[in-house]
Amino acid sequence: GHGFETAKSSGLFGMEIQGATTIFAVNLKRIIKLLNEKE
Repeated sequence: GHGFETAKSSGLFGMEIQGATTIFAVNLKRIIKLLNEKE
């Protein structure tokens, strides 16, 4: 019982981090593109 709960929560946590990292990377590319267009 207990080990399964831990694996489930850590799996969800990993998914959230992966999603946040993807969003951050996309936003970073967008910001760099905007900065390059300004110059």
